[in-house]
Amino acid sequence: LEYVGKVNYDEELPQYNTENGVATGNEVGVSESNPLMWIDAVEKVFEKTADSGFPMKYIKSISVSGQQHGLVALDSNG
Repeated sequence: LEYVGKVNYDEELPQYNTENGVATGNEVGVSESNPLMWIDAVEKVFEKTADSGFPMKYIKSISVSGQQHGLVALDSNG
């Protein structure tokens, strides 16, 4: 089974004030996003998945992509 979900940060998480998924107001040449936004996006995809009727009990792993030229790994302590 496979479920593909997506989140439009600008429309679905407006509290982060993004433009094309990037936080606005940074200095020229700097693009940043709040890692809490990624967590909220994953939670939103889980909500959409459950609402779609997908059998959640069969989920064994998830994959998340969207970052470009960088990776931020966070453990349970942030």
